[in-house]
Amino acid sequence: MERNAQGRWAAVGAIWVALGIAVGAVGVHALEARGWTEGAERWALAGRYAVTMGVGTVALVALRPSFMPQAAPWPERLLTLGLTGFAGGLLVKGVNPESAFGAVIPYGGALMIGAWVWAAGQIFFHLTPRPR
Repeated sequence: MERNAQGRWAAVGAIWVALGIAVGAVGVHALEARGWTEGAERWALAGRYAVTMGVGTVALVALRPSFMPQAAPWPERLLTLGLTGFAGGLLVKGVNPESAFGAVIPYGGALMIGAWVWAAGQIFFHLTPRPR
């Protein structure tokens, strides 16, 4: 992956961390102040996942030059897409429990799982000595 692309993916991870902190702090307090406890819990979960997956994205970017420099950044792409669906669905359901958008939550979770499985595969594949 080229250096500029690495920087963009690291920035995406950092943005997810910042958004996660904001959602976890500001969103939860605003929803709890209105008595929306269940919504606040959904926002807190969305914030935790955003922070965790954002840090994970930055870690993948940092590992890529050492272990998988030629591999396409599909894990990062899937993490971003999955987190958008998962956390976005939780945020929407936090303020509108009847929203149909909540149906994307499990798909977002599946994409995040797939991203980490794909990342593990890329790392193992590039660590395995191959005959020349």
